[in-house]
Amino acid sequence: LRSGARIPLCGLGTGGVPGLVGEQCVDIVSHALRSGVRLVDTASQYGNEREVGRALRKSGAPRGEVFLVTKVAPLEQGYAAATASVVRSLERLGVDSVDLVVVHWPGAWTWRALEDARRNGLAREIGVSNYTVPHLEELMTYAREPPAVVQSECSLLFSNDDVRRWCAARGVHFQAYGPMGGAAEGGDRGAVGHAVLRDVAARYPERTPAQVALRWLTGKGVSVLPKSCRAERVVSNACLDFDLAPADVARLDAISDGRPRYWDPANVD
Repeated sequence: LRSGARIPLCGLGTGGVPGLVGEQCVDIVSHALRSGVRLVDTASQYGNEREVGRALRKSGAPRGEVFLVTKVAPLEQGYAAATASVVRSLERLGVDSVDLVVVHWPGAWTWRALEDARRNGLAREIGVSNYTVPHLEELMTYAREPPAVVQSECSLLFSNDDVRRWCAARGVHFQAYGPMGGAAEGGDRGAVGHAVLRDVAARYPERTPAQVALRWLTGKGVSVLPKSCRAERVVSNACLDFDLAPADVARLDAISDGRPRYWDPANVD
């Protein structure tokens, strides 16, 4: 990151997975941490911060080795509400500070609250999520400090080039949620079901299409937040110690159609 802090390129997302709740959340997250995953992404809106905190303690992973991310929910916008949200998140997680706290959706006074949370030692880094380039440009008109991280949808199906270019030009780290492309229309399996990806993945017999899709992103310096309620898949998704041939990268680059698979924040004021 711009501050010199290091962020793992592959983490574990914990939001929006039907099976990732209660004790199963504790089991999956602790298993991921014991298996070497060193970034966990949660949010007050996900309703699982207590379980993530329990998993961190159950795993035995040293707190200093785990990059812990949480977010201020859309219903917690505004300076006072966002400040209280950060404090409640720390209490639920059972930690004194997080490595990154993110504004889940655009909001001016919410950003001011995060700046003060960082200055008060409640978060090492602060960032935003679901911001388009116009949102980011507006943010820079009132921010006392720029975001360290922009978290947004990004996958083979939706490469989010505009936001990634904005970040690259300003030394802001881009982090991808939805790196598998979600569930596209027609009942397919998102990016993992794309014919070009499967053809490219066949050239790497020891790798899965999901691993190739993730490696395409990390090869661009993008950190990824895959999620699963299956322990073996969580571990598999983090095994990205291989390189893609330039010709294969070029084929994968051409897949994106510029259409978000989750939601489009363009109309959020």
